Order: sequence, then C-alpha cells, then structure tokens
Amino acid sequence: MVLGATARFKSIDVDLKKEIDRLSGQKVDMCYLCGKCTAGCPVAPYQDIPPHIVLRLAQWGSSKVLESKMIWNCVACATCYTRCPNDVDVAKVCEAITQIAKREGIVADPVASALREKFVESVKNNGRVHELPLAMAMKVATKDYLGDLDVGIPMFFQGKFPLFGHQIKDLNNFQKLFNSKKAKKEGDK
Repeated sequence: MVLGATARFKSIDVDLKKEIDRLSGQKVDMCYLCGKCTAGCPVAPYQDIPPHIVLRLAQWGSSKVLESKMIWNCVACATCYTRCPNDVDVAKVCEAITQIAKREGIVADPVASALREKFVESVKNNGRVHELPLAMAMKVATKDYLGDLDVGIPMFFQGKFPLFGHQIKDLNNFQKLFNSKKAKKEGDK
C-alpha cells in the first residue's frame, strides 16, 4: 500500500531535496531502496512509513515526507547506517527533515517533538538528562496528567525523579561545544 501510494508523485521538488541533502550531509540519491534500513529499524513496524520510503520521498523532494511520523520517532540508533551498503545515514536524513518540517509548522507527532525539545534542553543546560522535566513534558503533550502515577510516585520517592537535575563537572566547556555547533549550523544557512 505504501509503495503504491508513492507511485502517484510525478515531479521532483529539487529545492527540498537539495535542502535535505545539505542539512543532513547525506546524498539521498545514493539509496537504491534495498530495504536493509527498514529491516533493521527497531521503530519501523510502528510507523506510518518505513525508513526506505522516507528516503524515496526525500529523493523526490516530496512534501509528504514532512508529514511523516517516522521522521519524529527515529531513535538515531544507527542500525540503518550500519546496514546500508551505500553508507546513507537515515537518522541524519530524518533529523534534517524534522528541522524543515518544524520550520514549516508541520509537526506530525507532537509528543515526540515535545520530548525531543525537552531532552535537548536538558542536555544543553545540565550536560545530561534530567528525567522529571522530560516526564512532565510527555504528560503535557499527551494530556494524560494522571496516567502512570502508580509508577511515577514510587520512582519519585526512590530518588529516580529528583527535583533538581545533576550537572556534569565541566558544564561550561560542554556548553561551549554545544554553542559552537549551533553557531556553525547558523553559519551554514
């Protein structure tokens, strides 16, 4: 069904395709749809389209790829990259597409987007993940405020959800790295 649906696209948006290539640092045209990325992807069975179809839509520069939940739910485990005979890093492609989608105001999976933002914010501010804000962001995004209390409350009292996150020892140097990476990205635009 997915493959049949992709056959309907007749034109290529070269600008979108070039932007995906530039942001990801990958050449999506190197993919010849062998499917090895999809075969190894731990989240593929639960997504709307599999990774190799994300690459096909990216090759075509199809705006449909911006609406995919797969791009938001990629866990960047690199299984796809290690299996790819042409060394295409699908996780980098998915990350690039999420950046474009977000800029265009398209967020196919608000929960994944909220978790990603809180995760990056926590790592940037502490040098590591602070679990409590991450769990709170998930609760707000899902609007399931009382679910998991049977698990969350005991975890809180066992110290698994501390009120204040712990910071790494050399946070200033870590943040310099983080900010230099951000400055480089902005300079590439």
